[in-house]
Amino acid sequence: MCAIVVLPAAFVAGLQFPLLIALLGEGRKSVGSQTGAAYAWNTTGALIGSLAGGFGFMPMFSAPGVWKIVTGLLGALALLATILALRRRGNWFRAIMPTIVVTASLLMLTATGPTAFWRHSQIGVGRVKQFQASPNELRELIHSTRRKIRWHAEGIESSVALIKSDGFAFIVNGKSDGSAKGDAGTQIMCGLIGAALHPHPLKAMVIGLGTGSTAGWLAAVHNIQQVDVVELEPAVLKVADECAPVNHRALENPKLHVTIGDAREVLLTSRQKYDIIVSEPSNPYRAGVANLFTREYYRSIDRCLEKSGIFCQWVQAYDVDDRTIQIFYRTLGSVFSTIESWQTEEGDLLLVASHSPVAYDVPTLRTRLTEEPFKSALPDAWQADGLEDFLAHYVGDNRLAETLQKLSTGPLNTDDRTVIEFAFARSLSVTNGFQLANLRASSHQINSDRPDVVGGEVDWSRVEEARLSIDLSFNRMAQTQPWVSVEQRLRAAAFISYKNGDLPAALRQWRAQPEEPKTLSQVMLVAEGLASEGDSAALPLIEKLADLLPLDAEAIRAELLWRNRRPEEAAKSLEKLFAGLRESPWADENLVRRSITRAEQLANSDRSKVVAALLYDALRRPLSVFINERYRLGTLLALAIYLDGDNPGTYTETALAAFEPDVLWERNFLEARKACYSALHSPLAAKATRDLDDFREHEASTANIAALTRQLQSRTDENTPGVSPTPTEGTASGQ
Repeated sequence: MCAIVVLPAAFVAGLQFPLLIALLGEGRKSVGSQTGAAYAWNTTGALIGSLAGGFGFMPMFSAPGVWKIVTGLLGALALLATILALRRRGNWFRAIMPTIVVTASLLMLTATGPTAFWRHSQIGVGRVKQFQASPNELRELIHSTRRKIRWHAEGIESSVALIKSDGFAFIVNGKSDGSAKGDAGTQIMCGLIGAALHPHPLKAMVIGLGTGSTAGWLAAVHNIQQVDVVELEPAVLKVADECAPVNHRALENPKLHVTIGDAREVLLTSRQKYDIIVSEPSNPYRAGVANLFTREYYRSIDRCLEKSGIFCQWVQAYDVDDRTIQIFYRTLGSVFSTIESWQTEEGDLLLVASHSPVAYDVPTLRTRLTEEPFKSALPDAWQADGLEDFLAHYVGDNRLAETLQKLSTGPLNTDDRTVIEFAFARSLSVTNGFQLANLRASSHQINSDRPDVVGGEVDWSRVEEARLSIDLSFNRMAQTQPWVSVEQRLRAAAFISYKNGDLPAALRQWRAQPEEPKTLSQVMLVAEGLASEGDSAALPLIEKLADLLPLDAEAIRAELLWRNRRPEEAAKSLEKLFAGLRESPWADENLVRRSITRAEQLANSDRSKVVAALLYDALRRPLSVFINERYRLGTLLALAIYLDGDNPGTYTETALAAFEPDVLWERNFLEARKACYSALHSPLAAKATRDLDDFREHEASTANIAALTRQLQSRTDENTPGVSPTPTEGTASGQ
């Protein structure tokens, strides 16, 4: 890549500068002044170009647009120089080569160029593996990346995009930096944990706006009077605006103030003091991000904190090794004397730092968690309810942090030596790296997994039950720990089956132990399991869920009605569910996906097609923040084809329009698309025919290659002693 992109430009630049100096004069006189003039013009041009490009051309025309403009300008400059030279010397033969080069450059501008697949996918951080499958599969990968882009822009600092595959997520320079719904547990609770623990928070600062969830939910806290947000990239404001349904409409809250700038500079120059500061930057292995995890950065944070202030630092607990996690703790511990550890999501760790231990006053905490926005945040973000479920996310007190800091000696992450940037790069996609489940086990072994509480009692058995529903890795670990009872192991196994979508196994494992469901997650597991069997015992559990998780309860009710052969009532329940999901995204993603699939099953069982039409209308519009968008579009198309029957009509045409122009690159879809557009004499009929022919052509060539590979393998096996020819099953794409 460097040889293609950097070397030619560097080589030409090396030739250009002495040529520019030579154009200013000949001979030995005034060489110094002419060289100085060339340097001065070059420096001035670089400054003007950087400012004009960064603050004008890039935001206006995007990076590919600027590349095209630059190519056009250079081509025009080359032609102008050629004309001037020819007028002076008169040898028109010399114009042939420059003209050919300029023409070739301009023709290259007609190429597609770097589309969303290259600019807004994770190909730059190794998340898209080297692709070695068929051309059709590569085409589908490219189309799917382009299809899910909702909006994109060239910002001043970064290239930003908003994708809508299974819920809004924003992309910065090709890397996903946050999902509106998928990362809600971290984005919402990063700030609210601090707000719940601080005795009387009045001012808060959030470093990084992102989806706006952290700042928006903090601003919704009644006591907090001011929330200052520092965001480096202005284009991210658009992301927060689009994510309004999940961030309490943050940008409309008068208590919230956004400053566009570098957080390091703001912290060093601000005179404000804050009760809570939350730092949730991008991944530390990305260029420039590691300086938001340094000792000097933490000192600037400490400078802006009140004496009783709380600092909340997000740390990724995935794609990292144990040594790097210890560096995090040591660096933060070099500034703050107390560090408590929380788990906000399956792969996310939150370090709560202060200069004095946090006071866990049980009555105060219990009361606060029943007030808004905490009351809504717990079920929405964590499927939790009350103090015990809240404390289930507590990992360890300061003893755990001190233990990790003393395990080994090593460097701190400092401004002049950002060691974690390279440590993360080495451990990216590591298989045997740091595990939060192991950290929880270690904390339990040193009796560090319970905070010191005062003023009341905590039901610690309920806390332990809630911990079983936090993540699968903890459940798997719990089944091997001596301190976990046989009944708890069965409940942990039930959660693993439930998260994997195996409802019969989850219910069977739950029934093998005697306890009744206590936590919201347990109630949901048992309720959906019973509903999948048509058992009316699910009804009281559904009613219990309805108070805090009304959309989840409605989804399970629809399942129960369907299993009890009441399709009309089930369809009405699903219609109510989808209407609610268009306004609010707060329902379990897997449960919503199963409900969308159930809508197709209901429709196919209705010969009158009345139910199918009802569900089609219910799914025509996207759900809130585009949650489960892929499944919605797929089911909508299936319903449309069923409604149109043997004669493709407007139902199918409308459903297909949502996939254009980067359509699903699969045989069944392309055949249905061609049949529909041809029958309706659509302007896209010719393109649909060409696309299907193109797919079939590559499919045939792939099949031929696969057949040839099998023949060669068979001959090799025949000629190899002790090896018997083995037929290869499956298609080329499956292989």
